[in-house]
Amino acid sequence: MTNLFKKHLTEFWAYLKDIILSATVYIALTISFDINQIQQFIITTSTHWVKLFSIFLAASFGFYWNYFKQNDSEFGEWLHWKGANKVYSRGFCYPIAIYIITITLLIIISEYPNNTLANITLLCMIYGTASLVSLLITIQKFMKLMNLFRKIHRDESKPST
Repeated sequence: MTNLFKKHLTEFWAYLKDIILSATVYIALTISFDINQIQQFIITTSTHWVKLFSIFLAASFGFYWNYFKQNDSEFGEWLHWKGANKVYSRGFCYPIAIYIITITLLIIISEYPNNTLANITLLCMIYGTASLVSLLITIQKFMKLMNLFRKIHRDESKPST
C-alpha cells in the first residue's frame, strides 16, 4: 500500500466510524424506546436543541478560525508542505456543515412537525454529537503536533555550545 492510499484510507475511516457509531446508537434508541415518543420528544424540544447545536456550531467556527490563523505560521507552511493542511481543514469544516444541517432541520420541525423529519433530525443530532467527539480528538492531535513542531523547531534554532 502506498502512503497516499493509507492516508486516504485513514481519513475515510475517521468519517465512516462516526457514521457507523451514529447508526448503531440510532438503531439502539429506536429498538429500546417507542419511536413515536422519541419523535414527539424531538419535535417538542427542538428549540432547546437548536441552542445546544448553535453552541457546537460557534465552537466549531472558533476552532476552525484558530486553525486558519496557523496557516501563516511556519507550522502552517510545514503542514501545507506535508499535505496535511487539507486533512485538518476538512476535519475542522466538516462538523460545521453537520451542525448547520442539524440546526436547519431542528428549526424546520419546530415550525412544521413531521415524524419522518424528526427521525432524520434525530440521526443528524446523534451524528453531530459523534462528530463533536471526533472534532475534539482532531483538536487534541492538532495541538500536540503543533507543540511538537514548535519544540523541535525551537531546539534546532538554539545555538550549539
